[in-house]
Amino acid sequence: MKKLARFGNSYAIPIDKRVLKEAHLNENAKFNIQVLPGGGLLIQSVEEVDRKKMEDQQNKIYSKYKNLFKRLADS
Repeated sequence: MKKLARFGNSYAIPIDKRVLKEAHLNENAKFNIQVLPGGGLLIQSVEEVDRKKMEDQQNKIYSKYKNLFKRLADS
């Protein structure tokens, strides 16, 4: 159980270092916070997408299967 802590003009939920480590997160982790209709919060960690890495992988797949993609598009 955690209590809100004052943080400037806002409030924060302190997260112990041990909890971050067990969740494989660090101090740079980003979180999605949703207000639930029945009350309460849902807090989930989110990973940022490395767009360059994703594009590189897409290009590799496209190059490898270029002929297959062309046949699928033509059918």
